[in-house]
Amino acid sequence: MLALSLPWYIRNAIEAGDPAPPIFNLYFNHPDPIFSQADARIYVADTITDSRPLHLLLLPFRFFTDPKSQHFREVGVNGMVLLMYAPLLFLIGQLIFRRSWRPTDQLIFLSVATAYLIFPWFFSSLGRYSLHWYPTFAAWVGVIVSQISARADEHTNSRLAIWIGRTATAVFCCALIWPTPTAGCLRFYRNYFTETLNLPRSRHQWQGYPEEILPGYLASQAVIATLVSNRKENSRVLALLVEYLAFYFRQAKIVSVGDYFGPARYKDLLRDVKQGNGLSYLTRLDISVVVVQVRRSEASWSPFYNRFRAQLKNNRFKEYRYLDENVAIFLRNDINPTPLLTTATE
Repeated sequence: MLALSLPWYIRNAIEAGDPAPPIFNLYFNHPDPIFSQADARIYVADTITDSRPLHLLLLPFRFFTDPKSQHFREVGVNGMVLLMYAPLLFLIGQLIFRRSWRPTDQLIFLSVATAYLIFPWFFSSLGRYSLHWYPTFAAWVGVIVSQISARADEHTNSRLAIWIGRTATAVFCCALIWPTPTAGCLRFYRNYFTETLNLPRSRHQWQGYPEEILPGYLASQAVIATLVSNRKENSRVLALLVEYLAFYFRQAKIVSVGDYFGPARYKDLLRDVKQGNGLSYLTRLDISVVVVQVRRSEASWSPFYNRFRAQLKNNRFKEYRYLDENVAIFLRNDINPTPLLTTATE
């Protein structure tokens, strides 16, 4: 695990000049080159959950029955999480029954590693970080099921009993991957399969999938074409509240900025816009294009957007659209729009 994580810290040292993660810098009161102390504290606050013994004991059931609660914060999880404490119980059982049955050293080592990865829950029981240990945990469950099934076959002479045992094993394994039966989880899987089942049928659908599903995708392609035609690929794009479009800008070797943390944090933009000087944020980051959703459900969005839009127009930016009416594109006046873009009407 240490060897696999080293490239990340080497990358931090090259890109930021500091291999230490921001959370370490916060704990050791060391300045971080990218994240401020306020940014790091947001990460820390997000990991604080109830650590009472009774709460920790009931975590697997909370995750399964209420995955969207503050203790998990995701849509769903499968039934395997109910076995979360099984590695610990297995190791305790080995201490008690070590004389009657001793498994292989490899299985004991895997059990120790799996139990070790569960220990962080005693400090932060936030279930959404389970991906750090879940693959090892799933491997442990698979090994245990295989071991039990093999031992059952060895001690059974009846072909019927063997097939009954294998059927029961298959049913048990299917139950482990059964998702939590909450309304949010069922709605998520229904929408997911509705959108993806027809995807592999033709190459045309595969290529058109982002156009139909991803808000702002067509606008990002229009921005990329515009910057390429103007030879402005080295300038930056502010993807305001559409951070996922950074993937497509990165494919075109165009830098996009905008996030809740780091030098391009939205908090700085919000402060500058409220003070009537949103241009300072754009100038500091050398932003030549702004891509932003026009309509959002938050009550505070419309006043902010109207103020930000007026400041952009007063500071050498022009507003355009490309098909998706809910995504606005603001180009600096030294960038000529391609025919794909149309001037926005008031």
